[in-house]
Amino acid sequence: MEGEGAMKKTAKIFITFLILLFSTKTLNAFGQTQTLTQGTYNVKDTNLSIGNPIHVRIASSGSKGMIIVIDSSHIIQDIVKLGPESPERILRPLNDNFSLIVLSDNGIEFY
Repeated sequence: MEGEGAMKKTAKIFITFLILLFSTKTLNAFGQTQTLTQGTYNVKDTNLSIGNPIHVRIASSGSKGMIIVIDSSHIIQDIVKLGPESPERILRPLNDNFSLIVLSDNGIEFY
């Protein structure tokens, strides 16, 4: 009978592991920083976290940049300006149908 208890415990641990694994699938892999240079990007193609706030910063000190977030109807959802006086900001949670317009002389890091 003791073998059944161990098997139930193992099954619970395995199910818990699977739930945790699949519930974090939209997070940026291992919390890595991703640098985007000037251009237009579809959020679903960038591997950025969906539905969670994203930290952004300029890639090199003394630089400046801007991020414009637009939805599929081309309505601006967020605008963030980065510069020497505000080198780091937080973007609102992104949706997978959003697009990013990145304007920067040296790139912007998303993390």
